[in-house]
Amino acid sequence: FEAGKRIRVEIEFEVSADTMFKGLRYGILEPQFLDPISEAVTLASASDACILMVGTNDDWETEGNDRDTLSLPGAQDELIARVLAVNPNTVVVNNSGAPISMPWVDQAPAILQCWFPGQEFGRALMDLLFGEVSPSGRLPLTFPKQIEDVPAFAHYPGREGKVRYEEGLNIGYRGFYAAKTEPLFAFGHGLAYTQFDYSDVQAEVNDAEALVSVSLRVTNTGKVAGQEVVQVYVCFPESQVARPALSLAGFTKVTIAPGAATLVTLSLPLARFQYWDTDAKTFQLEAGECTIQVGASARDLKLTTNLRLS
Repeated sequence: FEAGKRIRVEIEFEVSADTMFKGLRYGILEPQFLDPISEAVTLASASDACILMVGTNDDWETEGNDRDTLSLPGAQDELIARVLAVNPNTVVVNNSGAPISMPWVDQAPAILQCWFPGQEFGRALMDLLFGEVSPSGRLPLTFPKQIEDVPAFAHYPGREGKVRYEEGLNIGYRGFYAAKTEPLFAFGHGLAYTQFDYSDVQAEVNDAEALVSVSLRVTNTGKVAGQEVVQVYVCFPESQVARPALSLAGFTKVTIAPGAATLVTLSLPLARFQYWDTDAKTFQLEAGECTIQVGASARDLKLTTNLRLS
């Protein structure tokens, strides 16, 4: 463009007749004459520590549309790798509504997955970074190492406008567990500024109240108070029907002082141990052995006990 010269821009786009949402949004970015990544690297190299904010927005994540890749948009992966190379005291803060790939994960000393927070995010982030509070969130989904590891990858988006859910019951974290595929970060994963020890798990059926009671002792072995999300998973090794390889049956969050221990009890409705009978078109409780595993994520299963259902 010549300075001061006006030009006319004409945009044409096509949509099929059966497209639900029809529209176009456009914008213009000011030209960047300098190299912004090199500028960030220079600042990072001269700093004691770096908070690196990356992620996506509604240009990349929205209803009615799927991403083609798990990679961060643009050159953000390059930015992260180059900043980490010059400043090892870098915290990577990711704002995205879904998993991303992290080719730099082994070089990052700290990663915060903060989703799309609200206007108080800045204050909350500083409270976390300066240790005013200990992180206690847990992932509600699985971060895969690569998009090919996702259980639905082999058959999505389907053919002729139809999607077949060929992964069956082993969707999400269940599929990773069934295939013995190691995720980048597992369903339920999350760290704190302290550590927890699990012990003494027991399980019993309360037929009168149609509950399964799972109890265990959790000890805060660190030096600061923290919150732990205790998760209970079940599987049915003797099942005669198709069932998921692993299922989350319940979870609870407990706050424990440093050096203290607490008895954690989860009361799980028997309905969570049932399966859908396609012939009877109702949920049924199958007699047989149930394996109960307790842990901090779908991959960090610390204790196991067995229960016989009748």
